[in-house]
Amino acid sequence: METPPAKDAQIRKHVFRSTASNLIGQAVILGVGFLLAPFVLRRIGAADYGLWVLVSSLTGYASVLEFGISSAVIKYVAEYRVRGEREQVRAFVATSLSLYTALGVLAVLFSLGVALLLPHLINVPPGEEGKAARLVLLAGVALGLSIPSTIVVGVLRGLQRFDLLNLLYVINTLLSAGATIAVLLLGWGVIGIAAVAIPVTILTQIPGLWLVRRADPEMRIGWRGARRDLVPTVTGFSFKLFVTQVSRQLQKRTDEIVIAGALPIASVTPYSFGRRLGEIPNQLANQLVRTLMPLASGLHAERDWARLRGMYFASTRVSIAIAAALAAVVAVLAPSFLRLWVGPEYAQYWPVVALISLSSVAALSIYPAGAILQGMDRHKTQAITSILNGALNLVLSLILVRQLGIVGVALGTLIPIALEAAILTPYTLRQLRADWRVLLRDAWLPALAPTVPAVAVLYALQASAQPSSFFALGAIAAAGLAAYGLVYFVFRATAGERQVFQGFVMKAVALARGA
Repeated sequence: METPPAKDAQIRKHVFRSTASNLIGQAVILGVGFLLAPFVLRRIGAADYGLWVLVSSLTGYASVLEFGISSAVIKYVAEYRVRGEREQVRAFVATSLSLYTALGVLAVLFSLGVALLLPHLINVPPGEEGKAARLVLLAGVALGLSIPSTIVVGVLRGLQRFDLLNLLYVINTLLSAGATIAVLLLGWGVIGIAAVAIPVTILTQIPGLWLVRRADPEMRIGWRGARRDLVPTVTGFSFKLFVTQVSRQLQKRTDEIVIAGALPIASVTPYSFGRRLGEIPNQLANQLVRTLMPLASGLHAERDWARLRGMYFASTRVSIAIAAALAAVVAVLAPSFLRLWVGPEYAQYWPVVALISLSSVAALSIYPAGAILQGMDRHKTQAITSILNGALNLVLSLILVRQLGIVGVALGTLIPIALEAAILTPYTLRQLRADWRVLLRDAWLPALAPTVPAVAVLYALQASAQPSSFFALGAIAAAGLAAYGLVYFVFRATAGERQVFQGFVMKAVALARGA
């Protein structure tokens, strides 16, 4: 029988490996995206780039038709495997895929309706209505194909094979980037970018299915074996997540639509770049959160409350620490980065980056709670607070865009997520029977205190060096992160974190010596 310390060490090791794999995969995705964005902007221009971002936001609403089923697949694949119910796993996957297929068809029909209404919804430039409609239709077809394809992602996450999942993400990213470059060099413009997403989505399923078989040779993904009696199980769990996803889409997709409705469509472009830069802390810190739901599901099945509380405190601390360190770098260096990345005319939009990066820190304070509550099937309150967040985001953005422009839209994103954190945190503490003083002492203070020296170092170095290259900017960012890390590990890191970090360093040194 496994001893408690051995099990704790195993959980830490698994979370560390999965998070490291997620971070590597996300770093590749972000790196390709940042390299590709200026090339696309130069090839199609600011107006078409803004139109493409806007169309992606509109068709992105149809992704809520996924209905939260992916999370149900993650939870029940993990739970049934813990119980050894192999046949139940296969039946659940087949049932979910059948529902996905029908929802994919609905997504295409939704996109058709959006294409017909588009000229009446936003400020499409005269003569561009046909192009915008074709973009929506092509994006809708790609989305309709991607919804049933999500079953592969859900199964790999349920199997907790994040290494294989991130390999699949990297394959998809490289295929998409290569195809995008090819169609732009051929002169197909923004229509080519939309069209090429369809074959890329189909081709990515070949390695996806192979990776699932590699992770679990007994796993079969197909429609055979679907059971009608499992539909209530799928939809009962996923409906509350569907509400949360609607809110997330309101938060992620509405900003660009509000801007396009109130300002010239070209204004979408600087906001898009500012958002992409400001969301880096969220995208990287969230890679830890992605590992939590299947773990929480297994621990809740065992009624292991002590480890659930420990997971909540530790994951909240580390998530906020990663987000806060990166947000400090992104917010302080935003003017220099925007100038070097997409041009000096975009540097003036650094307040958008700063506000979105602060939103990332607020979001990461509650994302671990949300993942654990979902694993426990106690996420109804999360769904309610999330939809209120989305509605308030929309209302504030509509009001503030008139007075403050795109900066007002970014502020309309920050305020609701901070309010959601103020509501969801006490609820999570009650569900886990945890003490708020422990959360403050073991999570919030250790994660936020090191940002003070980090920001001081970043401001001082940027003011003195005036970076004019990405190399200089990277050196300043590294110094700021080093200042944060030094204060964190010397004064705030737990014994477990030091042990994991030391093990990582020792392995890196061993690999370097071997090389």
